[in-house]
Amino acid sequence: MLAGYEICIDDHSYLPTDLIERCARLKHIVFLGTGAASYMNVGELAQRGIRVHTIGGYGDTAVAEHTIALMLACCRNIARMDREVRSGTWSTREGLQVFGKTLGIIGLGGIGREVRRIGRGLGMQVISWNRTPQPSDSLVALDELLMSSDVISLHLALNEDTRGFFLARRRWRA
Repeated sequence: MLAGYEICIDDHSYLPTDLIERCARLKHIVFLGTGAASYMNVGELAQRGIRVHTIGGYGDTAVAEHTIALMLACCRNIARMDREVRSGTWSTREGLQVFGKTLGIIGLGGIGREVRRIGRGLGMQVISWNRTPQPSDSLVALDELLMSSDVISLHLALNEDTRGFFLARRRWRA
């Protein structure tokens, strides 16, 4: 389908390098989403003269909302309670009320900033850490974030600099 085209708009399709190599004229891939590297080898494509573009801010709010939904589901044991009710068991469970709790956000890109905004809207105290300095009223040292947070939300691009980010020497309260 891409043979003869210079630009591809990709809405979460896997694009293996060996397939793209057959597209001699292809110069640009516009990826509609976050995490293009999960769908293609961006480095290999760059070596072949193909630039992968993303749209800044695309999906940030949707991913942040999903993050908050997962946080609330964990804090309220939604999955466990659902399984129990479906099996015919009703048992009361204490959940963690997030209002007034501390949300630690690691990574203040577009998604992290949206999680911060929504967390504040839920009445959470929000602290954050970012790999590169930026103006923010919520920045703290990473160790302080790990020790002080009731909930931690990680928003770093997965690459060689961030792979294995949490090492055994890091300690925080459980």
